[in-house]
Amino acid sequence: MGTARLVHHARDVASTRKLDLARRLEPAVGGALAGVIGAGVLLLLITVDGVANGRDFWQPLKAGGALIFGDRAALPGFDLAPVLTGIHGQFLVWLAFGGLFGVLARGRTNTVTMGAVWGGAMGVGLCLLPAMVGLTIGLPMSGIILPAYVTAGMAMGYSYLPFQVVMPPTRAA
Repeated sequence: MGTARLVHHARDVASTRKLDLARRLEPAVGGALAGVIGAGVLLLLITVDGVANGRDFWQPLKAGGALIFGDRAALPGFDLAPVLTGIHGQFLVWLAFGGLFGVLARGRTNTVTMGAVWGGAMGVGLCLLPAMVGLTIGLPMSGIILPAYVTAGMAMGYSYLPFQVVMPPTRAA
C-alpha cells in the first residue's frame, strides 16, 4: 500500500513539473508561431510589391538566399536553391525573433504595437543597416521594405494574442 501511494505521488510531481515547463515555454512557442505568420505576411507584401513595380516575381523570395548564393540570387527567373533558401531563411529568422518577442511581450497588453516596433527594428537591422554599409547583393531595395516589416510585425503581435498570458497586478508594499 505504501509503494502504491509513493508511485502515485511521483506521478503527480512529474505531471506538475511537465505542466510548469509547458507554462514557461508557452510565450516563446506562441511568439515563434506568431513569427511564422509575420514571415508569411512579409513575404506576401514584398512579393506583391515587386510584381506591382514590374520586378521579377521570384526576386523577393530569393533575397534571403543571396548571402549564400550571391549574384545568382539577383538573376531574374526561378532558381530553386536560392528560392528555397530565401523562404526558409526568412521563416527561420522570424521564428527565432518571434520566440524572443513572445518572451518579451509576455504579460503586456500592447502586443500589436510592440510587434510594429519589433518588425520595424527587424527591418532596419536586417535590410537598411546592411544596405547603408554597402552590403548589397544586387537586389533592388523597395521603398515598401520598412512598412512591410512594420506590417508583418503587427501581424506577429496580433497573432500572439491567443498565447498572451495575463499577469496579475502587483501590490505595492
